[in-house]
Amino acid sequence: MLVKPENVCGGYISGIRKKYLNPVSMLAISLTLSGFIIFLIKKIAWTDIDFSKISYAKTSAGGPGTEKIMSSTMEYGSLLFLFYIPILAFASYLFFNKKKYNLAEHTVTSIYALTSFSIISSVYAIITILINPQFYLDSALVYSFIMVLFCIYVAYKNSKNSKKSLFWRIPMFLLIFLIGYIGISLATVAVLFITGELSIQDLAPPK
Repeated sequence: MLVKPENVCGGYISGIRKKYLNPVSMLAISLTLSGFIIFLIKKIAWTDIDFSKISYAKTSAGGPGTEKIMSSTMEYGSLLFLFYIPILAFASYLFFNKKKYNLAEHTVTSIYALTSFSIISSVYAIITILINPQFYLDSALVYSFIMVLFCIYVAYKNSKNSKKSLFWRIPMFLLIFLIGYIGISLATVAVLFITGELSIQDLAPPK
């Protein structure tokens, strides 16, 4: 997947089923590792984190509000991970589709890309959480950006689009992902309010 992702993705799509691990198994491994990482954060590293310093999740309530959001969001971590797949597949279908794959086939490619990155980067995640959990959470947006770039790399390698076209294909891919990411984030916050896991009081400035 790092050197020739087109062999894995294209091979599976073309009917090669025994040579490579199938996308469902990859997804199962990835979700298991993601669950273990969340376990490490919440059970081992949680008390070492200064939530007031996490800029991308700041609230008027300060650190306690950010902590409540992070804690509640992690409960749905695996589900949120799954929601990225159709967004990445749709962006790939729109902008890296010279081979004329259908949306389901782009979904296979996206699963391979997302889970491969998750599995490979889990080593970094576990080590960083054990050594410096604050840095791991502070750099989460950079981590996510690298993940998307890897998915773009896989989508490009699995297509026959020219390198010159990357100048407009990559920005458009990122735009679609950003729209989907914002949509998922807003929907997550809405669900947390509806289920009562978050309230206005959690986000209000301290008295």
